Amino acid sequence: MMARLSGLVPTVGVVSGRCFAGNANLAGLCDTLIATPKAALGMGGPPLVEAALGLTLTPEELGPAEMHEACGAIDVLVADEQEAINCVRLYLEYFRGAGSQVWGFDPDISFYEILYRKIHDGL
Repeated sequence: MMARLSGLVPTVGVVSGRCFAGNANLAGLCDTLIATPKAALGMGGPPLVEAALGLTLTPEELGPAEMHEACGAIDVLVADEQEAINCVRLYLEYFRGAGSQVWGFDPDISFYEILYRKIHDGL
């Protein structure tokens, strides 16, 4: 799905907690990755690291957000989830076309309701 979306729509990921293995892979495939200080990311989680290397690490020791921001894996490190939401909205505004309702959605309807309708309408 991510490959099909690439180049068609902007993909943005938000990580605000522990994110390892497949979920970290999906987050890393996003065009932009936003995280909070509580985020911890890695391709292999603590159990894998312990089994492979014999090291016992917490998720926060293994893949802290600050480290990923410093190396460029996280594009934007924000203070909390509300700031992450605001950052996503601002980011997506850059891709908005002319007009106030580009997508034809009622702004009072939640994202999840829109997604539910799209899935059940076969879009």
